[in-house]
Amino acid sequence: MADRTQQRAANLDQLDRACAGLLPGEQLRGFVPRNSAGVLEEYGTMLDPGQESRALLNCTLSWGSGRWEPKHRIRIRAEVPVAAQTEEAEAAGSEGRPIEDRPISDFPLPLPPGATGGTGSEDRVEGSEVSAWLRVECPGGLRGRSGPSRMFQVSVELPSNAEYAHDVPPAEHLLAARTAVATANWVTERQECGREPIRTDASPRPAEEVEEWQR
Repeated sequence: MADRTQQRAANLDQLDRACAGLLPGEQLRGFVPRNSAGVLEEYGTMLDPGQESRALLNCTLSWGSGRWEPKHRIRIRAEVPVAAQTEEAEAAGSEGRPIEDRPISDFPLPLPPGATGGTGSEDRVEGSEVSAWLRVECPGGLRGRSGPSRMFQVSVELPSNAEYAHDVPPAEHLLAARTAVATANWVTERQECGREPIRTDASPRPAEEVEEWQR
């Protein structure tokens, strides 16, 4: 019992420190086990001038061994979009109005101009997970890259308490969205993008408004 208590305490400390401290630890504590250590993989952190990589942050924290994959898994990635993705975004924005002014698919928080996003859910071998993505403009440019880049994207995957993807509740979509926003703000500040942080304390969009945009 003492060993299990000590292991869980170590896992909770790891949860608080992992992924640049961006994880919503209080809401994820229920997934932390006491009988196995967490496996943390993180790389691609902020680069020094002259270094080049698409990844600004790439972090995965997982626990337990299920069938063919960890029992629970958390992922956060912030990266520079590949050229093809950037071209698709520009093409989408050419259909009548700029991409930053187009409706956002189902992101449950209001986003300012220059940011688009969405959330989703997916079945895993055991249980399900909820995800969120953001694409954010960085007017000041991302440092440490040989080519100009004024946009980055964030993706977040969190474990869900729902057994199936279609049962993931709105509160968990909102949690994934707020984690994505916190990550985007972290990148924006450290890269000196020259834009205001996106609010994480904003009121969620009304459900009927999201449903209308999804049609």
